[in-house]
Amino acid sequence: MTPVTLCMRPFAGHPPSTTIHLRQDRGAYAADVTRDDHDGRPPQRRVVPVDAHDAERRLVCLHDLAVPLVLSHPLDVDGESFELTIRSAQGFVTVGWWGFAPRECGRLEEFVRWLRGVTNSPPSPPMCPLPLGTLGVSP
Repeated sequence: MTPVTLCMRPFAGHPPSTTIHLRQDRGAYAADVTRDDHDGRPPQRRVVPVDAHDAERRLVCLHDLAVPLVLSHPLDVDGESFELTIRSAQGFVTVGWWGFAPRECGRLEEFVRWLRGVTNSPPSPPMCPLPLGTLGVSP
């Protein structure tokens, strides 16, 4: 089993932040989900069962992924930041990005969407209350 941890934080650390830790215990998969609203209350924690076959299939895609050390990415600091850490017996790797994953990380973004879906962890609300077109920026 490859333990995976996904940390998602809105721009500039605005609440909420969510951490999902996908783990395997005796053949069964579960995701530990922690949401912190940074409002003085303790973080909300829950455990979500994850289909073992689906988890194995998704994790296999990560094993063969080659990610360059320097990612090409347009400047994008609005929205959420992501840190995906993948561990093995030999070591670990953490890949991070803002907003949308760089093109080299397409499968990572697919994995993040899947993990959010199975844990019912929606994206953070956008920081900008105006539609993008209002600011002269195309969506």
